[in-house]
Amino acid sequence: MKKDLNEILSAYNGGKSDLIPILQEIQSNQGYLSDGTMKEVSIFTGVPESEIYGVATFYTQFRFTPKGKKHIMVCKGTTCHVKGAPQIVEEPELLFAVRKQH
Repeated sequence: MKKDLNEILSAYNGGKSDLIPILQEIQSNQGYLSDGTMKEVSIFTGVPESEIYGVATFYTQFRFTPKGKKHIMVCKGTTCHVKGAPQIVEEPELLFAVRKQH
């Protein structure tokens, strides 16, 4: 069962140190971090939205859009890039583009 945002926030003191656990719990319950949620977290913690986005974009675990039915992750680090990650990414993109046209 999904928790209401207020229910999630009520379990915390609202300090800056609660930021990552709050974001993790929200994403766990809602699937992603919406713009509205980020505003509420900013108000609750007193941390500016820009700083919250900075934290959330630093960690790859956080998403700002809901996950689709199929989730594909490809390493994009330097070693993976050298080993052909861009070509691996191209295939599903091309396949999706072809299916989208039909």
